[in-house]
Amino acid sequence: MITLRIIREKKEESLYEPIKNALQTQLEKFVGSEGKVHLEITAKGHLSEELKEALDDKALSILRVEKISPDIVGFLQKKDSSSKDLVTVEIKPDRIKISHIWRARLYAEVLNARYGIIISPKKIQEEIRRFLKERFYITSRNYGSLLIAQFDKERNQFKFDEKLYSTIPELFKPIT
Repeated sequence: MITLRIIREKKEESLYEPIKNALQTQLEKFVGSEGKVHLEITAKGHLSEELKEALDDKALSILRVEKISPDIVGFLQKKDSSSKDLVTVEIKPDRIKISHIWRARLYAEVLNARYGIIISPKKIQEEIRRFLKERFYITSRNYGSLLIAQFDKERNQFKFDEKLYSTIPELFKPIT
């Protein structure tokens, strides 16, 4: 059992850097050349001082007290904006389960993130998709929403299930 968990953790860790880099590229397109994107792998609980400055006192306290941390945390800042929109990312190497979605949502709520994202290289199962469509609010322009993406490592891009999203979320729309 312990060996299986270690293998799963290593498999997940191998996705951190490629997903962080692909997300960095995508977010930089979204904010433009004048904006700023800062992402960090935080799965082990380490946050840089720059990232801590972007978080409020309550979020920092809960992260410390509960000893929790999303796999990736960061922020984006558009040109001519003093506010920083927080991003939390939970990565799963296998199929996404409802419990994973709740955890990703928890991270977004605790950090008061503008964008909570859960990413897996695997396609979401039909049963989960139906549950989400009927009972779980997953996308909006409001805080507290959650984006679910499939990561295509070979193409270094994200895919959104057409049955879950009628349009690609603004954050991931191709820049023309």
